[in-house]
Amino acid sequence: MDFITYKENLLTYLSKTEEYEKQDIEDHKALSDDEKEELGYMIKEAVVTKDDGKGNVELRPSKNNTKWRVGDKVSFSGLCPPCISGSAMITDNFENCICLTGMPVDSTLIRKFSLSYLEPQMTGVFISAIERIEDGGSGSFYIEELSQAEEADKEFSTPIPSETDIISRLNQQQQEAVTGVLKRPSLYAIQGPPGTGKTGVLSAIAKMYSDAGRNVLVICNSHQAVNNALNKISEYDIPTIKIGNEFKAVSLDDKVMKFPGMLEYASFRKKHNSKRGRNQKAAGDVVGMTLCGSILSLVLHKHAFTPSIVLVDEASQIPLGLGAAIGALEGGTYVFIGDDRQMPPIFHEKMLANPMSISIFDHLQNILPKELKTTLTTTYRMNSAICRYVSEQFYEPYGVTLTSHPTIAENHIEGEELADSIEFINVDSNKCEDFNRAEAQEAVRQAQKYKKQGLDVAVITPYRKQVNLVREEWANTGGKSSDILIDTVERLQGQDVDVIILTMSVSDIEYYKTQDTFLLNKNRLNVMISRAKLKVIIVKSPIISLSEPTTTNHA
Repeated sequence: MDFITYKENLLTYLSKTEEYEKQDIEDHKALSDDEKEELGYMIKEAVVTKDDGKGNVELRPSKNNTKWRVGDKVSFSGLCPPCISGSAMITDNFENCICLTGMPVDSTLIRKFSLSYLEPQMTGVFISAIERIEDGGSGSFYIEELSQAEEADKEFSTPIPSETDIISRLNQQQQEAVTGVLKRPSLYAIQGPPGTGKTGVLSAIAKMYSDAGRNVLVICNSHQAVNNALNKISEYDIPTIKIGNEFKAVSLDDKVMKFPGMLEYASFRKKHNSKRGRNQKAAGDVVGMTLCGSILSLVLHKHAFTPSIVLVDEASQIPLGLGAAIGALEGGTYVFIGDDRQMPPIFHEKMLANPMSISIFDHLQNILPKELKTTLTTTYRMNSAICRYVSEQFYEPYGVTLTSHPTIAENHIEGEELADSIEFINVDSNKCEDFNRAEAQEAVRQAQKYKKQGLDVAVITPYRKQVNLVREEWANTGGKSSDILIDTVERLQGQDVDVIILTMSVSDIEYYKTQDTFLLNKNRLNVMISRAKLKVIIVKSPIISLSEPTTTNHA
């Protein structure tokens, strides 16, 4: 397919998606306040419990079904005179506590507010970026490679020098990935299953490009993923910079420089360069930002930063349509790091049947030749029992076998057998759907047991209502929210803990028939189970059938 046709197909797909998104927003506006609150678009009443007088406010909601994340924007409206209103940003969101920044100082006079989610409309940003890619211009070759009108270049420019001391620390597959990228192909894909060191590979690539005086751009869908990558890169003591909102930078290491926007970064760089001697070799900058932030800053607002390489982490969560806009960033090499066996992108339900409803990573895995792809297969997280289960259930059907590194393969809970690292607990409960108190209580009992042994524990469930119920039961036992992660799987990817406890919640057979595809989704189960280093406990109804671990070891 030629450039023009493929570009038109991309724009048609994104325009249709945008149309559906706008209609959804209008439909949500037409809901009653009770419906909005039940569906998580609104908090009808929240009482101010703390206010620092500087716009930072803590509120206690009467009911909180929301899934709002840090950085999301909400509108607020006072429920008693003076009736002020405006918009603010989420800085924390728990069932019984929600924190905002950007509230007016006058909020000290008002004790109650209603909050409504301001649904983002970002698809148009990517449409504008793709529209700017002209046939024969910068970025067009990238689009042609995606369309398979042109083959990806295996080596389009002078290779980046390899650094033996870094390469020697990597295993065979990691070395293959790094040395493959140093040859400077136009496209490269690295599949990184759980715990296989994909961030270490990314940081090694960034280090050697920086040492060669080349600028590096790191982009991810989420701020947390950007922060994780930059923290690892900063260990090499190379210029590492994060561009973005300060509230999204709290998890960054002190070595990472932080700027709210490209203008501030450019001012810093200009001053720094003026102090450097003429003969002083300059390391390349490693700049990290979200995918959307990079498109806004570098493409639409045209701030000057031209990377020699663009490292796209968690690429399996980026839709092809949005990933196509990455070509407008004018990078020389584009490296996509992800895992198509973990959480996929979210597509509008009316677009699911469209062949373009696929991740950019999946698409590249389908079209790139084997010399432009590497799969990492040795995990440094999961012990051998958990690794064997994850490998058999989620990877071997697709031709990939995972193994535990010898240094962690035999790790297990003290006083238990390695073979018992995955445990199923059946709980009989009476026709429960998306919340189940009996399971919540059992999950908390198990969590207490392992917390008392000094282990890191997370309780994960597919349903927000079950999250709230587990948190309630945890609090009832005297547990603090800061002691344990209790959340849905969407908040888990990219983290690991000693013990994962999964509560499935559903015990009503008729409801289960409507939910089995969701509950037993291989990608979701993979993420939930593979975060554990030592133990997985699955609390479920007997009606839910899951494969039991085998006893055969991999070589």
